[in-house]
Amino acid sequence: MQEGWTPDPDFPCRARLVGLEETLAGKLLALVDRGAPRDLYDAVGLAEGRWSHDGARLRRLFVIFSARLDRPLPTYEMPHRASLS
Repeated sequence: MQEGWTPDPDFPCRARLVGLEETLAGKLLALVDRGAPRDLYDAVGLAEGRWSHDGARLRRLFVIFSARLDRPLPTYEMPHRASLS
């Protein structure tokens, strides 16, 4: 549970949130699988250091989440590269 901002301290705001590394791993897998320009935008943000994250955790989650792809991760190519530039 994460604490959030609230205008009244007597009524705290708490919510369950997906971690940053989980979100970024999903976005990178979307880039691998779908290759849409919107997926590239997030990957560039990650490369530029836009978000402070745990790199080792992100790598582990990327590999774990890749199990839900249609085929093994090493078999993917980037056929959409031309549309991304």
